Formats: sequence, structure tokens, C-alpha cells
Amino acid sequence: MEEYNIEDCVDLDSCIKWIEDHSQADPKDSFSDWIKLDEDSALSQSHHGFGTWLRNTLGLWHDGPPVKYFNDLGIYHADDMSGIILTSLHRKFNNKDINLDEQVKHYIEYWEKVDPNVNKGMK
Repeated sequence: MEEYNIEDCVDLDSCIKWIEDHSQADPKDSFSDWIKLDEDSALSQSHHGFGTWLRNTLGLWHDGPPVKYFNDLGIYHADDMSGIILTSLHRKFNNKDINLDEQVKHYIEYWEKVDPNVNKGMK
């Protein structure tokens, strides 16, 4: 397994590769039960455990390597960043289109209704 430093995790593709490279075994084996869940169940199940670990390890609450990438997309909340990473990982493992634009639009529209300042980078 190639060493993949957290500093290399600068966009969605590299974050997914980083997760795959840091799985204890083949990623599809490590995540096999999670992959079998429908998307909504997989995301709600992983938000606190694995999602929290992602947010903290990748520095999504602060200025971790992928934050600029997500901010450039209009995504400013760490939960949304990890949500996009987890959704994309689940879709990839299930051979589905990641639909990044659709995911970004979902979060931007959500925050426009709830708290428009989040979309302006004011958490």
C-alpha cells in the first residue's frame, strides 16, 4: 500500500483515495456492511462515528487540506464536506454516479433556507 499523506487529500477524488488507502484491508471488505445499506441509512449510520473521525482527521472544521476545495465549490460547513465525501464513497462502492454538482446544490439550497450566512463562509 502506497503511503498517502493527509496533505495529499486536497479534493474529493484524493479524499476518497486517502480513505481507501487507509482501510485496514480491501476497502470493499472493510466497508462491506456499510456498502450494502441504502444511501440514507449508510449516511445516517456513519455521520457520528466515521463522519466525526473524517471531520477531525481531515481538519474540516478548520483549515485542513480539502477545505479550500470545498469552499471553492460553495461548501463551508464541515458536516456538509464529510457528507459529500461519505455520499461519494458510498456511491463509488455501489457503482453509482457521484453527481457532485447535485450534492453541492443540495447543501447550498439547504443553507439558503436555514442560515444564508453559512453559504458565505460565516459559520
